[in-house]
Amino acid sequence: MKKIFLLIFSFYCLQNCYCQKGKRYFEEGNDKFSVNDFKGAMSAYNRAIEINPKYLDAYNNRGKLNVYLQNYLEALSDFNKTIEIDSNYKSGYQNRGVLKSKLKDYQGAIDDYNKAINIDSTLYVTYFSRGQSKFYLKDYQGAIVDYTKSLEINPNYAADYFDRGLVRVTIGGTEKDKGCLDLYKAKTLGIVKDALILIQKYCK
Repeated sequence: MKKIFLLIFSFYCLQNCYCQKGKRYFEEGNDKFSVNDFKGAMSAYNRAIEINPKYLDAYNNRGKLNVYLQNYLEALSDFNKTIEIDSNYKSGYQNRGVLKSKLKDYQGAIDDYNKAINIDSTLYVTYFSRGQSKFYLKDYQGAIVDYTKSLEINPNYAADYFDRGLVRVTIGGTEKDKGCLDLYKAKTLGIVKDALILIQKYCK
C-alpha cells in the first residue's frame, strides 16, 4: 500500500513540476510579447505547449501572436485547438471571431461571437466585436443593439460610443442627432481625433 501511495505521489509531483515549468514558459512568452520580442515569445509559447499539449492559454496567446504577425493559418489552427481541447473556452471563440472578421468572413465571425456570448453573456468586448461585424454586413440596427448591450456592461467603453455614433450618422434621419451625441461622448472618453473628423462632417 505504501509503494502505491509513493508511486501516486511521485506521479503527482512530476505532473505538477511539468505544469509549473510550462507556466514559466507561458509567462516568459507573455513578457517577451509585451516588449515586441516576437521570436522569443513564439519560442516560449512553443516550449510551454511541448511541455503541456493541452495548455489552452498558451495556444490562445500564440494564436494572438500569429495574428499580429499575419500568420493567419497558424493563428486559426491555434484557436481551433483551444476549442478542440475545451468547447467552452470562450477566448478561443472570441479570438477566432476577430481573426475571421480580419479575413472579412463577417458571418463566420458573428457565429463565433455568438458562441462566446452563449458561454459568458458579460463579454462586453465580444458584443462590440459582433457589432462591428454586423456593421460591415450593413445590419445597422443589429450593430446598434450590440453596441448598446456592450455599454450596459461597460458604460465607459469609448469605442462603443464611437462605432455606434458612426452607425447612426451613417443611417441618418432621426438617428443622426443620437449619433452626434455618441461621437461627442467618444471624444470625451479619449477618441479625440477620429471623433472630431466625424463631428465636423456630420454634426454641424
